[in-house]
Amino acid sequence: VPTLSVEDNILLPLVPTNPNEDEAKAKLDKVLGQFNIRDKQHTIVRNLSGGEQQRVAIARALINNPKVIIADEPTANLDEKLSKDFINILQTLKKSNKTIIVATHDPIFFDLDIVDRIIEIKAGKII
Repeated sequence: VPTLSVEDNILLPLVPTNPNEDEAKAKLDKVLGQFNIRDKQHTIVRNLSGGEQQRVAIARALINNPKVIIADEPTANLDEKLSKDFINILQTLKKSNKTIIVATHDPIFFDLDIVDRIIEIKAGKII
């Protein structure tokens, strides 16, 4: 959400669960550190770089510790280092029995040992 702060963006998915303040702060602190955006916590998202916005979106998606993670072009706006950092996070998530579905054109994913299956789509058909 471009008009909210990084903190408010990341906390948004917690609203339906109504966590206590300490729990919400602990979850927020964890993902801010995980994605190296703690110093941007009070910045309005539209004022961030594309890569920083991507990291905020990923942090927001992970704050509720979902069992299934769907990522559409997750490394599209990340530099090489941040892409590798994101892949390291995916490796950690996979080790904790998360199901991860990635739609991507990024060749960095094709040879990863965390990839169990590749499904290629061409002209709207699975090949």
